[in-house]
Amino acid sequence: MPTINRILCPVDFSDTAAVGAREAAALARAAGAELLLVHALSEPWLSTSREKGYGAPIAQQYEMIARQKLEAAARVLAPIAHVRPVLVHGAVDEAVAHAATKYSADLIVMGTRARKGIARLLTDSMTERVMRRARVPVVRVCPNTNRKPPMDFAARHGTA
Repeated sequence: MPTINRILCPVDFSDTAAVGAREAAALARAAGAELLLVHALSEPWLSTSREKGYGAPIAQQYEMIARQKLEAAARVLAPIAHVRPVLVHGAVDEAVAHAATKYSADLIVMGTRARKGIARLLTDSMTERVMRRARVPVVRVCPNTNRKPPMDFAARHGTA
């Protein structure tokens, strides 16, 4: 059985991502692995802000806020596992797959919505795009819709 030394978990600070992050942290703890908490800054959004004349200050401010939220999320998970926050740039699916390769991740754990039937057929979810691009296994974690998510990054650290 392969050893898991590093688990990558992409987060967008949503409740769904929080569920995935909590599960990834629990798995990292059980495996004695490092957890890479990854947030991707979408280059198209940053490019659009520059095109509209907002320039670098808006992009820098957005990056600073994202970094603060990512570090707050890492602090929430730190009691569970060794967590390293990583901010990457680019389209989410490409950036996550690239980060998995760059940081030698053995596994990707992602929170995902549990869509069924026709909704699943009609949507091309980010998780499915990451699964197609990644060179390592991807575990999908669906939240239990009958209970509140186990943590809320923004509410616990005032980063909303």
